[in-house]
Amino acid sequence: MSEQNRPFPPVRLVGYGARDVSAVTAAVDWRSYERPLPEVAAVLALHLGGAFYDVGANTGFYSVLVGRLGAAEAIVAFEPIPAIADMCRRNLTLNRVAAEVRSAAVSDIDGQATIHLPDQEHGLIETSASLNPDFKDDNRSSITVPTVTLDSANAARDHEVVGLIKIDVEGFEHAVLRGAEELTRRHRPAITIELLDRADFAVVNDFMARHNYRIAPLRAAEAVPWGATATFDGNGWNQLLAPAERTDELAAVIADPAPLNTRLAQVLADEVLVRDIEIDVLNADLAWLYEQWQPTTPQPSRLSQWTDAVRRRRHRSRR
Repeated sequence: MSEQNRPFPPVRLVGYGARDVSAVTAAVDWRSYERPLPEVAAVLALHLGGAFYDVGANTGFYSVLVGRLGAAEAIVAFEPIPAIADMCRRNLTLNRVAAEVRSAAVSDIDGQATIHLPDQEHGLIETSASLNPDFKDDNRSSITVPTVTLDSANAARDHEVVGLIKIDVEGFEHAVLRGAEELTRRHRPAITIELLDRADFAVVNDFMARHNYRIAPLRAAEAVPWGATATFDGNGWNQLLAPAERTDELAAVIADPAPLNTRLAQVLADEVLVRDIEIDVLNADLAWLYEQWQPTTPQPSRLSQWTDAVRRRRHRSRR
């Protein structure tokens, strides 16, 4: 059976009643979540090896993807909101992925900081919390969280070799880079980074100049256009920072899907494991849904309705 015809994606996340957008998207087409970043991250992790640092992991989409592919020697996920960090741990456990999840915000100092939470009336799992108080206009609350630098995190892990870093921290990317000076000098990792129009491009460009890095916006179905200066790209919010001496190599890696397709086929070939993960994630979904409904409608018929709805959604995703 080809990978395209298999019912199971390499990323399977608890949906929490469709509140997790990444989980819902991954169940239908994992490649379409923030396209083309999933495929780019996967092929780079497979090629580069070393550790994968997932900065702004949220519920763990990229950590699960890299872990399921066996593409990194170690995975460290950083997620500052405690409840979401717990969701990330749960998804990693359900997918049989070994990783360290640190409930901390990555910044340029080790200590504490205030993270700002926007209006959550949308009912979805939060993806726009930021250490930058001006990132959103509708901040409703805040919490104090521990902060850590990538330099100190890497030192605490005996300066393990880091091949790939993913940064998605809602307007605070400049601080993450400032806290990764030694790591970058030691390991020269590839770095995917979300850069919105309010990003501090001066800090990003200074970082690139001092470390001799190049940058390219990641756009679906387009070649990697390397440049020496970071700017906002409305068609490629996620961009790739790479050592100047490896740009041709990494562009060729991104353009060649064969190694990723081969690894996907290998991962999905263990149909017993695939089935077990599918069942465990489904059970976790249903358990959460039942907990939400139990106080007011504990009848088994209501649980059956939710069970049927989840099964119908999975059936549609397998067509």
